[in-house]
Amino acid sequence: MENKDFISQLSDHLLHQILSLLATKDSVKTSVLSTRWRYIWQRVPGLDLNHTDFRHKRLKGFVNRFLDLDKKSQISQLKLEFDGRKYKTEGSNFNKWVNSVVTRGVQHLVNNYCPIKLPGSISMCETLVHLKLVEVGIHSFDSVSLPRLETMHLVSVWFSSDAALERLISSSPVLQDLYIDKIWNVEVLRVRSQTLNNLSIDIWKINFHWDKDIQIIGIVIDAPRLKSLSLIID
Repeated sequence: MENKDFISQLSDHLLHQILSLLATKDSVKTSVLSTRWRYIWQRVPGLDLNHTDFRHKRLKGFVNRFLDLDKKSQISQLKLEFDGRKYKTEGSNFNKWVNSVVTRGVQHLVNNYCPIKLPGSISMCETLVHLKLVEVGIHSFDSVSLPRLETMHLVSVWFSSDAALERLISSSPVLQDLYIDKIWNVEVLRVRSQTLNNLSIDIWKINFHWDKDIQIIGIVIDAPRLKSLSLIID
């Protein structure tokens, strides 16, 4: 019986969706399978990268080239993980990459261990569904509107004020899941949401810059549809 490669017979669109479930480094490896697969990875609607997959200073060039391949194509996911203390150049380019994917319909944004200030464009992203931020800074935005955001993870995030965090939450009208872990520079944590189902808060006293202690002194929760609540408080 003749062997057939059924996967290769799928449409390009389906192959793009399948490869989007892989880390980008694994997606790129499929280019050596055959001529049919050579350029499939370049049309995957997302990036999932770790700095350990690249030699020093190669990450910036790879991301820029990928985003420039087809500037009109949709980029539904941007996931980037690297030690911003060692890769400062890439960290400074993250805002440009975020601005690019926001205009191209990003739905999932994950930023791990990149100590930067989040660009203002993300505060008005109409397509964003999932947002995870680890070790970033958020200042007060002139306007905040995240009409499709359902899940938000905030881990070791610095806010310019209590109001900046409150506004980010309250301006997400369909938010269902919120996870807050070790936020900085917030004294009173206010969670106000008419749609929130699951809330997890893990906070403790943090030694901030200049040896000044920033400690949450109060929590206000106004979430009438809440089904699950987890609190870990030092």
